Amino acid sequence: MTHPKTKRLIVIAVVLSLGLAFGLGVYVGFARPETIGLKNWNLEFQSLGRGSSDNLIYLAKNRQPTQTFDLFWKVWELAQSKHFDAPANTTEMIYGAINGMLRFGLKDKYSYFLPPEKDFYQLDQLATTVGDIGIEMDLSSSDLVIVNVVPDGPAGNAGIQDGDLIVSLSGKSVQGMSLMDAQLELLGKVSSKVHIVTLRMQNNQWVEKDYDLVRAPVKTETLNWTELEKGVYDINVDRFSDQTLKQWGNTVNVIANKDLKGIILDLRGNGGGLTQAVVPMVSDFVPAGVVFTQADRNGDRKNWSVTRHGKLTDVPVVVLVNRGTASAAEMVAAALQDHARATLVGTNTFGKGVIQQLYTFAIPGEIAPAVLSLEHLKWYTPNGKSVEGVGLTPDSVVTPTAADWAANKDTVMFKAKELLRAKIDQASGGTP
Repeated sequence: MTHPKTKRLIVIAVVLSLGLAFGLGVYVGFARPETIGLKNWNLEFQSLGRGSSDNLIYLAKNRQPTQTFDLFWKVWELAQSKHFDAPANTTEMIYGAINGMLRFGLKDKYSYFLPPEKDFYQLDQLATTVGDIGIEMDLSSSDLVIVNVVPDGPAGNAGIQDGDLIVSLSGKSVQGMSLMDAQLELLGKVSSKVHIVTLRMQNNQWVEKDYDLVRAPVKTETLNWTELEKGVYDINVDRFSDQTLKQWGNTVNVIANKDLKGIILDLRGNGGGLTQAVVPMVSDFVPAGVVFTQADRNGDRKNWSVTRHGKLTDVPVVVLVNRGTASAAEMVAAALQDHARATLVGTNTFGKGVIQQLYTFAIPGEIAPAVLSLEHLKWYTPNGKSVEGVGLTPDSVVTPTAADWAANKDTVMFKAKELLRAKIDQASGGTP
């Protein structure tokens, strides 16, 4: 039987693969926090016989010299003694302070702290029971913007579109809500309902729209492929998980043994995830060279390069991207573009040029661990470009219109097929 803590970590991975992102998952410090340079406070807590809230206060007061926290504790005491709703839940106040430090102190929209919420743990008993509505979001300035809608998901079927602004989720205003909090608000039991209010620009004015959506199961498959016409294959990779590398290898083994003429690699709406599959995937297309470069806070750099001779190095390729293409998906697209191995078609990508590291912490008195996702590396394309905040510009820009959406017309795919046919003709000695 799977340990309850392990079940929670599995679902946390699902949460990260949905939207935000976007991170490089390294699970350390759960049972032995000293392995990541943290004192093992659990033994000290046990000897003191403290409760969960007291543990956190004790930790904060004794972690640094007292004067460092003078202002913090003055505000804390005033909030607890003078605020209208005081005394507040001390555990929630400390968790809020941690997230405030990450979001406003570091000015980092990617790093976050996820507390061990018991209600969420109860939801996690079986990962297969967790559902969502099929959207990717970005926190742009103070607006929560939908950057990608899964075509056959609950949101897509209801008519929600890229570019819509989210006003409220289940009756809660999104003002001041973090990206992770918004993602968690959208998750719930399969077949449960969530109410969403959005704004859409129509005829030069914002129009409010209400949706009652039913959550659908989170997909476990990360890619699928179809033969568009004889020898031409569409491979759709919708995220990067710990299963993607195996699924990619199986796909390549099948199509490489066919009469392969060309590939359309669809990375639209792929918000990234774990990076393990990036180098092997690029290595199937690029014969040699750098895939991406990472840099730490000290400026030390490490190149991640092609590791083997792939099976697709001579196959014409077109890559589809959009605003929902981020992080690990941008790594793949950038490498193929910089090495002139593929033509990028679509709209500008998201622009996430950082890598996160995930830490877990056991908190006495809590049934599940807390999680910290921390931005700790930057990455660069083979040509040395950072995509952070700017994204990748496609070689052929194709922007779907509202009319295209309404008619279910994929103009990006249409253009990709046109370009791929020209590449195939050129490779076979014909006129491009």
